Amino acid sequence: TTSRADSQTGAGFAILSTYPIVRHGISDADSTHIHAVWADVKVGRDTLRVFNTHLQSTGITKEDSNTTLSTNIIDDEKGGDKLVEIVRKMNRNYRLRAAEASHISDQIDGSKYPVVVCGDFNDTPMSYTYRKMRAGRLDDAFVECGRGVEYTYKGLYNIFRIDYILPDEEFFTVKSYDSYDLSTSDHKALIVRLGRDEI
Repeated sequence: TTSRADSQTGAGFAILSTYPIVRHGISDADSTHIHAVWADVKVGRDTLRVFNTHLQSTGITKEDSNTTLSTNIIDDEKGGDKLVEIVRKMNRNYRLRAAEASHISDQIDGSKYPVVVCGDFNDTPMSYTYRKMRAGRLDDAFVECGRGVEYTYKGLYNIFRIDYILPDEEFFTVKSYDSYDLSTSDHKALIVRLGRDEI
């Protein structure tokens, strides 16, 4: 996904498949941005619904990071004001992201097909957003087959895992999970192999 997408056309999102895509649509959007798209993919006798998401970012800029991750803030007369503004920005965007996650979670719950949710949640596994997106029915591919300590965002000391592939736990078995560093993105690419004997 890209960081922003046109709210009318879905430009900026993609779901690519070697299997036939029989239906597709926009899952969640406000007046300016799309937060998720979906596609129904026919695999053998089964139909799967794949969601591709990009939830509200933290809004933290490079300047914000330099402010908070530097000892210069101690000597800055306006350091306290800057910190307050950063916290307000994070809080506002956290609430927007939580609302997006709740809306998409309802669509996951309402799907009559097995689901795979992919994308950039802009939030950690400890967050409300992550728990809501798992919707009580999805596995986390990294938890199932990952190794060691994983990060997917290449920034802020490489410590945050904010990108996920969440397959339907009753339909799929996670066979493998790998991540790759791409020079073209500030996120790592995730590759997950899913299996099911009946497919």
